[in-house]
Amino acid sequence: MIPPVDPASGLLPLGRHHCTEAEVEAAFVSASGFATSSSRAAIWSAWQQAVAFLQTAVTVHAAWLGGSFTTSKMDPEDLDATFIVNADDYRRRSTPEQQIVTLFATSQVRTRLSLRVDSYIIPWEQTPQPLSPGFGPFQERYFRQRGYWDDWWQRQRQTPKTNPPTPPNPRDAVPLRGYLEVPFSAYP
Repeated sequence: MIPPVDPASGLLPLGRHHCTEAEVEAAFVSASGFATSSSRAAIWSAWQQAVAFLQTAVTVHAAWLGGSFTTSKMDPEDLDATFIVNADDYRRRSTPEQQIVTLFATSQVRTRLSLRVDSYIIPWEQTPQPLSPGFGPFQERYFRQRGYWDDWWQRQRQTPKTNPPTPPNPRDAVPLRGYLEVPFSAYP
């Protein structure tokens, strides 16, 4: 279930909120508060196309959704997403399928596919626990990226987008907002 955005900030409460695609659509596309939005329905359609395309190339376990689409902003530019994909499945895929995943991993969906989705990839690795025997570079990459994106989606930029999010404004690094997790397929 998606909690309501904070009326003062327009942001979701801090944390990762598990929900369905239908709940995202109800809260951020078809909700009466967005009836006059000129961008949300088109962005949602692009999101659905992007998900369907990525699923032709790799097993997608979940997506984390953040950015202005998950706020009270009436007309966001796009939907920001980090897809959690099965790394073993990716490694078994053909070169053309891996190239599709690369489009998503390198945030080229908007420019190359003309879909209003800013995307990234976390390659999920089946690892019993961090630093267990046999822990290697694939597992290290997974845990590093999972932590990175969890931290990133909880940040709210205080400095203009034209400036890097660095001091002198340390508020750029403080967790201030929540994000959504939408499941697609079970983990093995």
